[in-house]
Amino acid sequence: MEETRGWRRQNGAVVRFLPFLLLLAGCSIPPLSQGDAFFRVGDYPKAIEVWTQALGEGEDAAEVRKRISKARFMALVTRCREEVRTWRTDNAKVLLATLENQNPSHPLVADLRTRVSRKIAAGFFKEGYGLLEAEEPKSAMKAFIRALAWVGDHVGATAGLVDAAAKVRHREELGEKLHFIGLEELRVGNDLRAQASFAHAAAILGEDSRAARFLAELSEDLGREKIRTGKIWIEDGLLGPAWVVLREAARLVPENEEIDGLLESLGRELKARQEIKLADMEVRKGRTLEAESRLDLIAPQVGEDHALDIATLRGRALDRRNHDRYILGRACELDHQIARAEGLYAEILAETGQEGYEDVVLRWKGLAARLDRARVAFQGALEAEADGDEEAYRRGLFETIQEAGDYEDALERFSALAEG
Repeated sequence: MEETRGWRRQNGAVVRFLPFLLLLAGCSIPPLSQGDAFFRVGDYPKAIEVWTQALGEGEDAAEVRKRISKARFMALVTRCREEVRTWRTDNAKVLLATLENQNPSHPLVADLRTRVSRKIAAGFFKEGYGLLEAEEPKSAMKAFIRALAWVGDHVGATAGLVDAAAKVRHREELGEKLHFIGLEELRVGNDLRAQASFAHAAAILGEDSRAARFLAELSEDLGREKIRTGKIWIEDGLLGPAWVVLREAARLVPENEEIDGLLESLGRELKARQEIKLADMEVRKGRTLEAESRLDLIAPQVGEDHALDIATLRGRALDRRNHDRYILGRACELDHQIARAEGLYAEILAETGQEGYEDVVLRWKGLAARLDRARVAFQGALEAEADGDEEAYRRGLFETIQEAGDYEDALERFSALAEG
């Protein structure tokens, strides 16, 4: 091994320094000899280049073409070896096919054929071993068989195939055992246990097994039973349990139109109840506009089923909003914020009318009269300011504030006079 490595180092040094040696020799070395030198050290592209140039320099054309053909053949051999070494076996197979078309009986071609076959077999062996460790013995068997198709005496693939076949037999025995357990559970009436046993057996034995057929039939029976249970719970108003049992039915019997329809309608009902509950919470918190916006979104979706609930919530939201306005209006009156109080009472009357709110009507009319007097006094104050009558201006502002402390900017104007 050390001698081989030494030869490779020596050969590599020769390849690196050979062009310089030939350059120093000048034209004393014939082109054919120069190409031969490159050929001997394995620099086939350079040898082809030198011999191609020699064709135009009067050398024997037949001999030159023969050497070029040999160099091209060796270049393909070298490249094929590199592709094999780097596990690019698809490329190696293409190059090997080219070499076999050129010279199928050549010893180097036979050697490459062996190398490519062993490399491909090694790849399938690694794949099979990985699948075997991942507990996929059937897939592993296929990989080991493909490895043996390339190298019939591959020891690792042969042993792996035996191990994989043993695991497959063990799984099949386990699947059969689970199948018979399911039959026994079915005989004594334990449908759920039988269904679980058949499911495990079908996962092992495949979709074409008897266990898979029993599983399909039993799942359909259980699914129909769960549909009946779900309908009963829906009629009793137990939507949560109904949703759970219908989801289980959908798992047992996939793509069933009846189950899908029930789940869709149940989902809309649950969504509607959730939104109505959230709207009720918004009303309780005093966020009546948000509650009404939520009700506006769900009203077209729920139809007449929840029309009374939605109407009741709308009425509560309206009452709560106007109650809050009334409380705030009374507080504004006590704080002498007459303009704001009059606006709040006006909003109540605009939404509810005058029926049932006689107190609000009386208060609104009284505040509206005060605002009219404040308007007249404020207008007089502005006219006095324009005429330069400061006393009349002060008196007008005072009368305005007496009627409504928050009318326009009367209070700010009066404060500015006091400070001045």
